[in-house]
Amino acid sequence: MAVGVLFSSFVVWFEGKRDGFDEEHLFDLFFLSIGVGLLTFFIVYRPLLNVNPGTVFVYVQYFWTLGFQIFGAFFLAMLPVYIFARMWKWSIFRILDIFAIAFCFGNTIPILGYILIYKRYEFFVILSGLVLMYLIGTHLRVARLNSGIIFSLFLLVASALGFLFLRNLENLIFYGILIVASAGNIYARKKSSMSKVNLPQNLMNFVQQTLLKKRKNLKAEQKLLESEDPYLNPGRAQDNAENIDEAILEDGRKEVVDVRQDAISGTLVLIRKALAKIRIGNYGTCEICGKLIDPARLKAYPEATTCLDCVNKQKV
Repeated sequence: MAVGVLFSSFVVWFEGKRDGFDEEHLFDLFFLSIGVGLLTFFIVYRPLLNVNPGTVFVYVQYFWTLGFQIFGAFFLAMLPVYIFARMWKWSIFRILDIFAIAFCFGNTIPILGYILIYKRYEFFVILSGLVLMYLIGTHLRVARLNSGIIFSLFLLVASALGFLFLRNLENLIFYGILIVASAGNIYARKKSSMSKVNLPQNLMNFVQQTLLKKRKNLKAEQKLLESEDPYLNPGRAQDNAENIDEAILEDGRKEVVDVRQDAISGTLVLIRKALAKIRIGNYGTCEICGKLIDPARLKAYPEATTCLDCVNKQKV
């Protein structure tokens, strides 16, 4: 299970970084959700165990039991995800997609261990279902599918797998809750997209094309500067008798190249961030105050992530 958590954290980091989320906050949220899930188990399910409280092995064994215990803990672990995503003005639907994919990928390890230890080979179907869900989820995210759909699909797949292998009254009720939650998530996503104040489509197309073109030109300039870097000259190490004047000129050229490289790298970071915001769906909002950025500023400076008021406040 520890290895599974490690695998899940890697997926959260990779997918979150690709979407432009703050990595430190994302990791904090991930481990907070795990803590809530574990706390939920020990508070809610511990009274159900008629065992000696000191019998740690029995608790671990019971926690590995598939069904309501793990999925229930996961469901309640999403509460802090929703709360903090709202506080940080993140796309809750995008975050839920990332966590659902991470859950599928990370749980392949403990479920595989469960199968091998208890010889329950029929659960390979659940293992295959989680792997398939992970592959489909990562593909759909790249395919620009509306965020939130992957999380709803995950809930439906979890309900189907549970119904096939873990059919008792307690679990059947919970699977019904998962199906309702899946439908509610789709409805909330649709309502959010309808009520959302969007920028004009022609402006969004212009901004995206401008950013992509600018990124291409800057990367080409980066390669050109690498060829002009005097320290990377292949014949530089062969000439050990250069005079002081040539060394000073070389250092001066190197300094100019480094300054320009730093400027290009900084602009590329802003461009990548702006493109990620377009993909997430919150492009055009100030990352400091949350207000809309003036469309004229976006048209002139498409990689802008803050409004003019916040920029002026930072200068003061």
